[in-house]
Amino acid sequence: AGKGIMTDRQFESHEAKSTKAQADMASRKGTAAQSGMFRQLTGGLESVITAIVDAMPSNVHLYTGTLVSNIRYVEGMYAIDVENSGNDTCGCQSNANSIKTSSINTDSINADNKGGASGATTDSAIEVLLDKAPAMADHVIIATPPATYTQWFKDDPGFDFLRSMEQSSCAIAIMAFDKSTFDGDLKGSGLLITRKTDTPLTACTILNQKWPQTTPDDKVVLRVFIGKPGNDVVEQYSDEELSELAVEEIQHIMRFSAKPEWVRINRLIHCMPQYNVGHRAGIKAVREHVAENYPNLHLIGTPFDGIGIPDGVKQAKELVQTLVNEK
Repeated sequence: AGKGIMTDRQFESHEAKSTKAQADMASRKGTAAQSGMFRQLTGGLESVITAIVDAMPSNVHLYTGTLVSNIRYVEGMYAIDVENSGNDTCGCQSNANSIKTSSINTDSINADNKGGASGATTDSAIEVLLDKAPAMADHVIIATPPATYTQWFKDDPGFDFLRSMEQSSCAIAIMAFDKSTFDGDLKGSGLLITRKTDTPLTACTILNQKWPQTTPDDKVVLRVFIGKPGNDVVEQYSDEELSELAVEEIQHIMRFSAKPEWVRINRLIHCMPQYNVGHRAGIKAVREHVAENYPNLHLIGTPFDGIGIPDGVKQAKELVQTLVNEK
């Protein structure tokens, strides 16, 4: 056959392969539609933390809500200065506020100072640590945002890269709608918004589609992310203003007019490190400095190898494996 021309046998073979490929694709789509490509724990991510705490050996002591004001390397040991909790001097603030759209009432909750059993643990932890202040340790693992290094190793310029790391703020607006009156398009599990789009929103997740086990069958629940680098609405707007902004913007983007039954605002101030040009080189220099001057000090977390939850889990598992292998 000439170039670009098929014989009958070649055509039949091509058709058979094409039909099989289409069938395989349809099968994959069908499976994806039934099982979904996303997974989530029925009890939410908090259940992971609860399970880890419950699995801790009896000789492990957990101190929550305890502010570490400074870490110093002294004669082969680490002196850890602690203070009473209540002040968020690390520069990373978190709060969650619920807003009812019928009458704008704000119920503030400090995510770092919730009541309940953890409150009792916090009080006893502070008392125990302050009795021994400064606490002394031979190994220290730090897994905090970069702003905390403004408080620690204060006289050592080797940590300046972490201290100067740019951090952006973000807010998350969770809003619930009555599914029977929701007039928007609910295809897919969410959407991403380009940086060039004229909106402070960055993404939206349709929670009842992505993780249907987390929402009632008669509700549409959207999770809207607010805050781009260089945009200060998250820091400047009140909860009511952020709520109104999130609803108006997502209504425009998704083209619906339904009003939410309630909106919940959770904001993280200066907690998202920006990996600017030169980040890898800066982190490499910090790690080399630590390796040369601070034995048994281990740095992981958002400033280093990724800001997502999988990144954090990966860093932690690799570090634990390294420590186990050193024994």
